[in-house]
Amino acid sequence: IRELLSFNSPASTVRALVRDPAAGAALWSCGTGLSGDGRLELAQGDLTQPETVAAALTDIDVVTMAHSRRFGEASASAELVDFGGTVTVCKAASAAGVSKLVYVSSNSVNRPDKTMVQLINWMGGMGLAWKLRAEEAVRSSGIPYVIVRPVGLKDDLSPARSTRAVVSIQQTEFGLGTVTRTAVANLCVRALV
Repeated sequence: IRELLSFNSPASTVRALVRDPAAGAALWSCGTGLSGDGRLELAQGDLTQPETVAAALTDIDVVTMAHSRRFGEASASAELVDFGGTVTVCKAASAAGVSKLVYVSSNSVNRPDKTMVQLINWMGGMGLAWKLRAEEAVRSSGIPYVIVRPVGLKDDLSPARSTRAVVSIQQTEFGLGTVTRTAVANLCVRALV
């Protein structure tokens, strides 16, 4: 959202789907400078409730999906949120006439044969496997799309480094390393246009 509301962004209005509008409003107004000068709208909804997603996508041109289940939340499995939520968004986006989807997946989802991926799937409730199925839903949506598979997301609080982020764009089967969330967000915004 920070990247979408930045000075260089092509976005005129940003609508964020939030389960709790009060918590969302507090997040964006707590000194983070994300008010967006009136360009940020919060739409109450839940990826597991299709009617709320459909309402949030009314009059929306492009969609970025950077959702993932929250660990420790019993009702939010990878199957329900990472896969089911993506299917819900794709269906609603198709019905709303959305012109492009950007989906943030995960590195190595397409390599279930790798020991590390098997371990991550076992420890994480098959999260990578469900993200791979979500990618299939994006591909079959009929909407032009970009799938981003970042490796090792991290926060980089150093302003000097976050502005000089380098991202390698390539098709890989398996990778190790880290990338800042800022760099991934910037890539997603650029992929929208």
